[in-house]
Amino acid sequence: MNSPAIINFNKNVISSDRLFYNLNYIIIVFIIMMLWHIPQGGVFEIIPFISVIGIQRFSIIITLFTCFHFIIKKKVNVTSFDESSYFYLFCIGILISFLLASNENTISLQLELNSQNNSLQIYSILKGFFLFLSIIVFFRDINLFQKFLKIFLNTAAFFCLLVLFGYADLFLELFGGTASSDVFESFKGIVVTRFTFPTLDNNTNGGILSGILILSIFYGVINKKKTYYIIFPLLFTMMVISGLGRANSLKLLISLLIFFGIYYRFYARKFGLILIIMILGFIILSYTNTGYILFERWQEIANNFIPILKGESRLYVMDNFTWRILAALSGLPITVVGWIFGNGGIQTGYVYDINSASHIEFSNWISQYGLLTFVPLAIFLIKNISYFLKIKIKDISKSGEVNNKLLLYQATGIAICFGLIIEALNSPLFIGLWFWLGIISILVLHSKHIVNSNLGTD
Repeated sequence: MNSPAIINFNKNVISSDRLFYNLNYIIIVFIIMMLWHIPQGGVFEIIPFISVIGIQRFSIIITLFTCFHFIIKKKVNVTSFDESSYFYLFCIGILISFLLASNENTISLQLELNSQNNSLQIYSILKGFFLFLSIIVFFRDINLFQKFLKIFLNTAAFFCLLVLFGYADLFLELFGGTASSDVFESFKGIVVTRFTFPTLDNNTNGGILSGILILSIFYGVINKKKTYYIIFPLLFTMMVISGLGRANSLKLLISLLIFFGIYYRFYARKFGLILIIMILGFIILSYTNTGYILFERWQEIANNFIPILKGESRLYVMDNFTWRILAALSGLPITVVGWIFGNGGIQTGYVYDINSASHIEFSNWISQYGLLTFVPLAIFLIKNISYFLKIKIKDISKSGEVNNKLLLYQATGIAICFGLIIEALNSPLFIGLWFWLGIISILVLHSKHIVNSNLGTD
């Protein structure tokens, strides 16, 4: 089976492709700004052209131009991997849901309703789509993807250090941002700061870093650089834990167990060592104020839900976790048409007469855009997980030896997929959904390229 989707740039040849090779730096800036919500003012206003149209719009134009260039030259087929068809069905479902609702309310009214207290605004979805498109177009080349990871991971580590040393607000002011207030969590007289990047809430920041941690290990192992598979993961873990997010700590734990469980499944001693290190980490964490409060927050859920599960109590607002459950349930459709097509992107969740967004990403998609979007999205994730699980690590080479590189792709892909699902069951993902869908797609594409190369069919 041929793999025509991989673009191979020749750095030593001056051609039209070389221009697009260099444009990836702008795309990397675009991705970083989108994920961390970096303001577009300040130093960006120094560049006349950028100050007029904005760095994000400029990046979208570049992405479209590049897509058309490569499609015309038949160097990119954006549907060259089988799983992508469900992603595009997901996008078509969004459009159908919005247009059907607009037929009743008019497009202008629908856009106005869509923009009110909503994490799934059409404008944000469009930006997310172009973010996905930019990833699968520019980083189909393995070398470009590695270049992106290096810059991206160093930037993430830099942002973490800014937060930990108290310079994040000063940094954002360079781009026209404003200072933010610290968030604290207290329990029985113990008060700790919930560290997060100022433009993101704790859930969003921790969710992004939990996934970036897996990418850091992937990049460090594949390039044999300890900074990325030891030091950076420790830094990202510290940031995730210090954010005190229950869902993020769960995502972090399960993602690491899946990753190391798959990657070291042929090396029992190494996996056993990893488990011992993780257990020691939990023991040390339990003796810190941050760990104590994080464990108490988990205990809070158990204390509140066990009586409900036993039928001794009804579900009502007892903490922010029960609030998000009630908001998710109240926003679900009440008609068959609503379940299928949604309402075109209008937030309908209420808790005690308060319009509240659901903290469960999947329920947001079902309530606002219907099963027409949720089903293709779910199948997309399932198909990708299934693909990674079916990779024949040992049989891929004639000698029957384990292909460690392919094994690394398998462990990374499955860990990120399950991490995304865990986060989506606990928090809204915002632009992060589109980013991780793009990364998953690239991992599938590159792993297929490795498979075909080893079989001599590429």
